Amino acid sequence: RLVSDWSSDVCSSDLLSTLDVYPEDTNAILVSVMKEPLDPNADNVLLRIQNEMPRLGRVQVLNPLGIHRRMCMAVRAADAADGKIATLSDAARSRLAWTIGVTPEFEQRTDGYVALMSTYNVPLKVPPKSLPDGSLYPALSQNQVSMIAGYDTDGPLNAPEFAVLKDDKGAFHEARTCFLVRQGALDGNPKLRAALDQLSG
Repeated sequence: RLVSDWSSDVCSSDLLSTLDVYPEDTNAILVSVMKEPLDPNADNVLLRIQNEMPRLGRVQVLNPLGIHRRMCMAVRAADAADGKIATLSDAARSRLAWTIGVTPEFEQRTDGYVALMSTYNVPLKVPPKSLPDGSLYPALSQNQVSMIAGYDTDGPLNAPEFAVLKDDKGAFHEARTCFLVRQGALDGNPKLRAALDQLSG
């Protein structure tokens, strides 16, 4: 069974009995599941979760799939051009007071909203608006917010109407996507590990 909605409760025995394979990024595992501070070294993060997740929840963390991503802040390209705003430092210095759209996960994670504001102190018109994942880019496009939190791998960023502000002070760190696999599923199907390992890299 392949599941695509992670929560920090996934380590509970009840949930582990129903999940077999789940793709997640390494930073989310460290911060949201293991409740540890983020290490900016992606290799250290991977090693830490590969060592600890089998002990915490009988879950194996396989080698990365080759997907590297970072959190990012996106704006309308026209606004960036008009305001000559290319970086998050530019946004912080701007006379604009921003309206930010975020997911609940970004708002709660220390490597998300906390990292953004502690690094840049972006001026806000109102507190961040919490939106579902699928609503962020439509909200930005329709002027409901002036900036959103996403990932640099988000498909809508291929559209010319959006621009990513450069994280010039390094608030956000690279994450790698890995399969998490329940140990019971590996034990019950000897061919599963080899099949999934073919996707690594």
